[in-house]
Amino acid sequence: FAETPSLDKNNTATAPVMTLSFLPSSPCQPDETHFELTLLTDGKGNEVSWALNETYTGSTVLSGTDYDSYEQHVVVECLPAKCYTFSINDAGTDGLCCDHGTGGYSIRLNGLKVASGNAYGSRDENDLQCMI
Repeated sequence: FAETPSLDKNNTATAPVMTLSFLPSSPCQPDETHFELTLLTDGKGNEVSWALNETYTGSTVLSGTDYDSYEQHVVVECLPAKCYTFSINDAGTDGLCCDHGTGGYSIRLNGLKVASGNAYGSRDENDLQCMI
């Protein structure tokens, strides 16, 4: 992990950000999708939760919750080539921006950025492209 400064809505350094990375144990196979989520929590990280579900079955494939404030997480996984829906929730209804610092999320599939956001209110949902 590494610590980097966090910026508030006025671009003023506030608190260090701890970066935690989880990497797959082996490269993805040709019939798999390389999924990468980068999540930077704001000053109320404990309000954030997310889930990646198979679109047609609704089965949860990956999820996260109960984060510390001003913390960056990178989740990298090789997933079966299917259709997925990503949802992120904020119990404080202000997303990852702006009254409590600026955070955000970004999703890449096979290296291509397919979704991102920060000022989404209580919930943001993205149907990710099917990688079949």
